[in-house]
Amino acid sequence: MLTRDEVANSKPDPEGLFLIMKKFNQTIEKTLFVGDSWVDAETAKNAGMEFAYLGVEGAPGTRRKKIEPEYMIETIDEIFSII
Repeated sequence: MLTRDEVANSKPDPEGLFLIMKKFNQTIEKTLFVGDSWVDAETAKNAGMEFAYLGVEGAPGTRRKKIEPEYMIETIDEIFSII
């Protein structure tokens, strides 16, 4: 777990994602960011990472444009069908 108090730059800056990947010795290609808001989607995009939108409504928009997630899931259990 990582909180915004542990990074200099919070979302949509991908600093937190990079810190987590470093801690677990992972790469962008092996990481999937699951989130439920436009800021989560924009963070994944800024990191160059795939994004799974968790929610029952359409994928969120951003200040710039609508995000097109690689995956859309309604429940966290559905993540197992992706990985």
